[in-house]
Amino acid sequence: MNKPSELTSIAVVAPSNWASYLVNGDLSGLERDEIKAVGAFEKDIGFSVTHCEEHGFCHDHDAYHLYPYGADCELYFGLVPPDFVAPVSWFLQADNANSNHDVDAD
Repeated sequence: MNKPSELTSIAVVAPSNWASYLVNGDLSGLERDEIKAVGAFEKDIGFSVTHCEEHGFCHDHDAYHLYPYGADCELYFGLVPPDFVAPVSWFLQADNANSNHDVDAD
């Protein structure tokens, strides 16, 4: 078991209305498509959320590959061991977001 001093804080950005589930496990108030997306996102991020802070409106949040809508968002924090490896889907989502914003100079 990792000691608290061996853990590193990590944060992801996702819709604010997911906070009750990601922090407390409470699905009340979420629509069916949100429940499916937040459940997949929780598995996808690979860590338990400890708390969150207001982040503001985001179009390309970290859950965009699962829930492709702009939303008011939170920064969700968790603790991970030093050898934590971010899920591949984070990189795929970042690549897709970058390709959506690329401007052709020609």
